[in-house]
Amino acid sequence: MGGAIIQTRRFRSGPIDIEILRTAILLSAHQSRHHVGAADPLPVGVPVNIAVANAEGAAANFARRDHVHRHPSGINEHVLYRRLLRPVYDYSVYNDLTVATARVYLIPLEVPVTLTTDAIWVAYLDPSVGNCRAAIYADNGETPVGGALIVESASVAKGGIWSSQDITIADIELNPGLYWLAYQSDENTTIVYGHNTAMINNLRISSYRYDLGAYGAFTDPCPAVTVEHATPYLRLWVKSISAP
Repeated sequence: MGGAIIQTRRFRSGPIDIEILRTAILLSAHQSRHHVGAADPLPVGVPVNIAVANAEGAAANFARRDHVHRHPSGINEHVLYRRLLRPVYDYSVYNDLTVATARVYLIPLEVPVTLTTDAIWVAYLDPSVGNCRAAIYADNGETPVGGALIVESASVAKGGIWSSQDITIADIELNPGLYWLAYQSDENTTIVYGHNTAMINNLRISSYRYDLGAYGAFTDPCPAVTVEHATPYLRLWVKSISAP
């Protein structure tokens, strides 16, 4: 019968090629597809900054093997967990403080990187009764006087004895700089965990107070103040951190 050569799979003269699921794409051509720069490349993207919460990300976005996550300055190892930002005078002498009614205590706090906060922390000893409010004032040249009231909490019941309390405020973004944490009580028997800067010499920035006269909303902007070394030890909860 004619001179046609019949090739079997075993004795085929060239490589076997297969059409992939009737897509007109041959297996021999598919091995180089999906690479960056090739046909149908897998989507890639720039990684986001290191954050404080888990995030799944876009399901169709692949990072390159040599990708780098930017580490915002000023956050150091604390970036990996929800953090309490400490006041300027964290090295001051700690003491027990009995609060005064409707007295607004103000302590300086340095924010090193753009962040969002949602609570102010305070700790109670014994006794702990009544209600409280907390707030954040803007700085006005290393003094709270004239600084705008950025955010304040509602009036809330104090935490129990020998406990800490997170006083919730509306989420607020703070840029790097100096701020003033504020706290007030509706009665004068509660003892809080406090600090006293009176034993530190040559203070450039002090803690302060002003009296409302009656427990209630904070004055906006901050009125005239009096130096007050003995104040509640307040901290700021960091909800999330942004790039500076």
